[in-house]
Amino acid sequence: MSTKKSQKWLMLVLFLALIVMACGNLPTVTEVASPVATEEPTRATKEPKESVPTFELSDKLFTHSSGAFAIYLPKGWESEERDDGVFAEDADSTAALDVSFSNLGVQLDKRGFDTYIDAVENNWFSSFEDYSPSKSEIQDDGSILRPKTVTLDGTSWMILSYYWQEDTIAYQQDFWMLEDRYDAYIDSLLEVANSMQTDTNAGAQSHLYAFRYGFTGPDNLFTFQVPYGWTYTREENDEDGVRIIGDTWTSPDEQMTVESLLYDEGQEVSKSLAGAFALELLRQFYANDLLIIEDKVQPDGSERLMWSSAVNHYKGTSFFETRGTTFLFLTWYVDDDHYDVYEPVWIDLVDSYDVP
Repeated sequence: MSTKKSQKWLMLVLFLALIVMACGNLPTVTEVASPVATEEPTRATKEPKESVPTFELSDKLFTHSSGAFAIYLPKGWESEERDDGVFAEDADSTAALDVSFSNLGVQLDKRGFDTYIDAVENNWFSSFEDYSPSKSEIQDDGSILRPKTVTLDGTSWMILSYYWQEDTIAYQQDFWMLEDRYDAYIDSLLEVANSMQTDTNAGAQSHLYAFRYGFTGPDNLFTFQVPYGWTYTREENDEDGVRIIGDTWTSPDEQMTVESLLYDEGQEVSKSLAGAFALELLRQFYANDLLIIEDKVQPDGSERLMWSSAVNHYKGTSFFETRGTTFLFLTWYVDDDHYDVYEPVWIDLVDSYDVP
């Protein structure tokens, strides 16, 4: 994406202070066989196999209601279907599996798909206690294995996650087992993995990035839903009575970005000054050739700016509002060629925006 890179949020400490001093001068179905997991993850040591019962595959094929995939689940396991997948668990809670898919809207190159996997690992699996990832392994079929261990309720679990992409669909298989049951269960779990069938045409009818989590803004000021598969970063500064927090989410192909800014210097921010802040932020950090397409006050009191940049070849939308001494600024911008692809993700994010 050929865009002007936004500066570090920390530079706003000086920049916004200058705005305050000069504010008077500012303008107000084809079925496709899934990859076959043929390799076990490399382990430093292998303990002898225990005499723990394994399991058999069900005689009945489970087909997800979307049609995006079908798989033979273990016989006798309790299962629960979700919009983006299915979860199944054995009776004594020593093993489980989660099979899911995500419509990415575009087919990612290797770098982009690696970025997607890293984001899922960092945003989802690292939220578990004692998350400890092992080295990635590329399987013979091209899928990517990401082994890791986590702790749940004081018990150590091994998780084997297989990722692969077909057309615009990312598929994922997560196999959970008590760490000391690895050798007893691995062969049966791989048999489940290899029974999976996929249909990318059906998967492409689903919402983009359905696997999402609720992000809560600083000081619990707001919440909204964002994709697990997007890279998240935060920059913050709290010096000399000025507090700045910048949160950023970027799509794996780096064609769309969402940024949330909190700025607070301990003084009430008027609506006119907030509008001046917003315009200067857009000009300084997003588009020197800023063209405002629409400026509209929203029912909740925030203000929406729809804008574009011919030089940088992207479009964007920004919301800004004030709450006492706090200025909030939420922006998305996307490459012109990907606007129609990613607009639904932005609409879902805005629709999920809530003030607790």
